[in-house]
Amino acid sequence: MGKDYPTDCLTFLYSDQNSVSKRVLSADIAISAEMAIDNSQYFKTNVKQELLLYIIHGLLHALGFKDTKKAQKQIMRKKEQEFLAKFNSLIKKL
Repeated sequence: MGKDYPTDCLTFLYSDQNSVSKRVLSADIAISAEMAIDNSQYFKTNVKQELLLYIIHGLLHALGFKDTKKAQKQIMRKKEQEFLAKFNSLIKKL
């Protein structure tokens, strides 16, 4: 990625954008458990919530969302929070 610092989540998309629109998605999402631990302490969350956030973030990237520009980041953060709320609501019902 051309960056000299650790990251929490990387998404490797194998589908081309035309395949995604046809509901065929192939991707790997690499998540750093070490970053989840560090970030959970820094942001005062728990590790499970951080990991869930990274999964959601990776899935959004796989679906074509980007976060390189400020406006894109705002959209990604909003979507992340929407999905976190839905997952947390679902988990409470279990």
